[in-house]
Amino acid sequence: MRDFEPLRRRILAAMGIYGVSVVMPACEGKTEAKAAVQTDGGTTGQIADGGGTTGDGGGTGTADVPAKPETNAPTDNGPSVDAAADPGGTTGVDTAIADTSPPDVAPQDVPEPLDAGAPDIAATDAGEDTADAGLCSFGKPEYACYTAANLKAMIENPPMGGDAPKPVYTGPLPPAGCPERELVLDGCCNAAVTPGVIEGDTCCYYHCTGACCGRPLEVAGEARVAPLVPSAAWLDRSVASVATTLTPKHARALAQTWRADAQDEHAAIASFMRFGLDLLALGAPPELVLDTARATADEVAHARACFGIAERLDGAEMGPGKLDCTGVAAHGSLRDAAVAAAREGCVGETLAAICASAGVQHVTDLELAATLSRIAADEARHAELAWRFVAWAVRTGGPTVRQAVAEVFAQTLAAGPAPDTREALLVGVPDDLRIQWGRLPAGESVRLRRRALDGVIAPCVAELMGHPDRATPALLAHV
Repeated sequence: MRDFEPLRRRILAAMGIYGVSVVMPACEGKTEAKAAVQTDGGTTGQIADGGGTTGDGGGTGTADVPAKPETNAPTDNGPSVDAAADPGGTTGVDTAIADTSPPDVAPQDVPEPLDAGAPDIAATDAGEDTADAGLCSFGKPEYACYTAANLKAMIENPPMGGDAPKPVYTGPLPPAGCPERELVLDGCCNAAVTPGVIEGDTCCYYHCTGACCGRPLEVAGEARVAPLVPSAAWLDRSVASVATTLTPKHARALAQTWRADAQDEHAAIASFMRFGLDLLALGAPPELVLDTARATADEVAHARACFGIAERLDGAEMGPGKLDCTGVAAHGSLRDAAVAAAREGCVGETLAAICASAGVQHVTDLELAATLSRIAADEARHAELAWRFVAWAVRTGGPTVRQAVAEVFAQTLAAGPAPDTREALLVGVPDDLRIQWGRLPAGESVRLRRRALDGVIAPCVAELMGHPDRATPALLAHV
């Protein structure tokens, strides 16, 4: 079991429940507050981060199917965020998010991949003239081929997750036939826009890129991210090129996960801008406003870094297009703002920070580990910012805000962790390759978030509500 006590203490200190002295070692970067990744060349400091989730998906078309694009050979132009170097050959940032032990995954706990290969997803070249004028109403077409095991796993475990009963698929599978295109979703919840075409033992479809499932930016209950477009403007290439032995198939799958994370980070810029409007409209303390402005700038760097990691993996120059900000406005009341911050920040960012702390531990490339560690450190501060605001909102808003926040936390704890939406992109990618590039082993994200809900969120909520003995969903529902 991971030791979550350092993170609990940081959150409680942020809310003013513990004295500030509790977290000074972490803030000052003392040795005992650092987690580290051992590499051949030294040690890389690490902490916690988030990968967020993202917006809506869809899009249909009736045009002819374009020719299958050529796959992009992986290249190694990558991102970096400067990290402080210790005299002893340590590169990193201060932490105290979680313990330094690796994820609690015994070999027998990791399920075997459903298929030896990941979905064969190849993006069309940026300048390729394909017959896509009527194919996609947003984004660009991407060609993906799926084995029977890929398709069955995808249809029975849709990437958007949720609590609906899982379907049991009994329809056609390759090489006998292909499922209906509406059932075939990419890792961002975009249904195929063309019928399946059998190629060997796979079914191949086109998807329109540009929207993912999740919620870094919600407008009227709808989650949004910007579409992907050919662009080098958001690529952070400050990390020197490093050779990789990944196969093109594995490189593309890993690149797509980082590109989806980049879309999340990009949308989070707008989310923090809206949070800043909330703070100003509600008369929040200037310290919260200043830290929110800093967090907004952090997300710009995070998006550039993630887009850069993706390019380093598959060589594709992709960036965010226009983000639909129609209807984005400050929340109408302190209650609404506090509820949103509790759900998206206190829960979402805290759990994401914990997963990122685990994800960076086995990254062997020193510069990549430093980049991910810096992102993780920022995301941990963002989580603390959310808890600080919610604590202020509960003190300021009285019983109405307090009850609304308690209900959100109780519902979240009772529901448990949502499925990892990135798993559909990583089917068939071995765990050793996942962790090398900062991704968690198969199934570990859900297991880790389940423990974190019990070990961090529940006790911090109980302290916030003034009932440290009530750290279960049933009791929290009545505080």
